[in-house]
Amino acid sequence: MNSSPIICVVDDDPAVRHSLQWLLESAGHQVVTYSSAEGFIDALEQNGCGCRFDFSGCACLVLDLQMPGMNGLELQYYLVRRCPCLPVIFISGHADERQVEQAMSAGATAFLTKPFNDELLLAHIRQVLQ
Repeated sequence: MNSSPIICVVDDDPAVRHSLQWLLESAGHQVVTYSSAEGFIDALEQNGCGCRFDFSGCACLVLDLQMPGMNGLELQYYLVRRCPCLPVIFISGHADERQVEQAMSAGATAFLTKPFNDELLLAHIRQVLQ
């Protein structure tokens, strides 16, 4: 069984989830995807988070900003209280300066706008995994 860190992807768009999974797996990462913030929280609640982070090996969260139901910022605020050591990299097709500022102020390690440069995303992931 591969014990390398898992990159969790939360995005409501199946095409984006699939593309990110392919990109990250082709770079040698294990990937688990979720279609909603609520789905990610359900998995978190089932598997626990005992920071210095033990959420089934998840080492980084790639998170969409705009999603139906709980959006990315709301999930980030939840994680700040529940699992503050989980690095979050935001991706978004539509974000204003205020949203970017809110995400970064709450501890996001990066905020990328769709379409983003694949190598830039991979560089941010490598950085948080070190």
